[in-house]
Amino acid sequence: MASRRKAGDAVSRLPALSRRAVLAGVTASPAFAAAPPGTPADPIVAISRHWVNVDAERNRLALAWGTLEGELIKSDGWHRLTTPERAAIREGGRLGEISDRLDQLEEESEAILENLPTAAATSVDGVLANLTIAMTLLYPEDHERVHGLIMRAIADIKRLAA
Repeated sequence: MASRRKAGDAVSRLPALSRRAVLAGVTASPAFAAAPPGTPADPIVAISRHWVNVDAERNRLALAWGTLEGELIKSDGWHRLTTPERAAIREGGRLGEISDRLDQLEEESEAILENLPTAAATSVDGVLANLTIAMTLLYPEDHERVHGLIMRAIADIKRLAA
């Protein structure tokens, strides 16, 4: 999110997570336990579920950041404050916290997306999870036909698998 600025002199990025650490954390998560009894857990489903959760948190925080920044910009004198002065205000510090968490979520999302294409799905649910992420990443306005094809493929696979 290039429009976000760090608050104060604090380091705006947390230490980078390695892809191995992200995938190890995802595969150790309780999301694997969500598979129905008697069926093998498909790692792609758990990894995709984790990515969806990261993306949802990222979207929620981006909206909160934008709302807070908009309120601060409307306040008298915010634009004249220096970065340290902004950070000293509770709301300014909150912007920095949100920004730091957004940076962390972005890195985590990118690590998952970088490795997801190299892992083979072992179930229909894994294939559907991959297609759902692909559909989420495509803006329908920019890729109307491709988005529609993926939506159709998801619906067809669900129907055929039922």
